Amino acid sequence: AFGMHIPKTGGRSMYGLVEQLSGQDLCKWAPLRNRPGREQDWGNSQNYYDLVRQHGDEMRAKPCWSTYEAGWDAVTRGFGPDNPPILFTMLRQPLTWVVSAVEHDRHAQRNDGLADLYKRGCLTFDGKCYRVSGGYDYLTGSYDRLVPGGGKKWDYNGSSLEQSKMNLRASLFGITEYFQATECLWRFQLGQP
Repeated sequence: AFGMHIPKTGGRSMYGLVEQLSGQDLCKWAPLRNRPGREQDWGNSQNYYDLVRQHGDEMRAKPCWSTYEAGWDAVTRGFGPDNPPILFTMLRQPLTWVVSAVEHDRHAQRNDGLADLYKRGCLTFDGKCYRVSGGYDYLTGSYDRLVPGGGKKWDYNGSSLEQSKMNLRASLFGITEYFQATECLWRFQLGQP
């Protein structure tokens, strides 16, 4: 199982649920934040893809779960067609996501809050203000992680939305604002009480 952690969508809560519902042990090789004795790599997606590929035979022989703050490329470039994961992810209402992301960045001293970003024109579709140094804009948020391309290839003309829908159909996904309902849905989908 793979918990695709989209930033600011309750990923840490999600991975506790993935661990509980998947019935699998955490992969011995998997980096995981806030877990004693685990590598704390904080965002090296390429390293994660490489680890998944290196341990593909091991995962097929004895399935295990992992989670990472990575996009759909973890599925295509990491797991690959020979090792498709049961994919769990969470989505969040877009406005709530923006507020959470802006506040997170404000506390990290990356911006001066919502009023500042609005005044600078960052919260418009043609705004050129980005979250941190990674190049994620505030309106696209991290939902661009639902399409291949390293999370920076969102097409506002519609193809990204269609690709996202297709990828979500192949996933177990929930809504952050409805976390308890998400748990109930996932239990139903997995045939658990």
